[in-house]
Amino acid sequence: MSWDAWALLAINAMCVAVIVWAAWGFRQESRNSRLLRIALTTGEYLVIPVGPQRGAGWVHRGQHRGWV
Repeated sequence: MSWDAWALLAINAMCVAVIVWAAWGFRQESRNSRLLRIALTTGEYLVIPVGPQRGAGWVHRGQHRGWV
């Protein structure tokens, strides 16, 4: 392979690594944080406390007593 191909592979590998690193960081921050931070146009953040998280599709149901 020519040096052009190696350079292109190295650039692609770095781009993929940065994307994966950023996604992992955002995922960890969203799982560990109990605050929702929304960026404002002024450069500041609007901070909103987040309640307890439930799994997708979670529905509260009363105690099941069977058919009457």
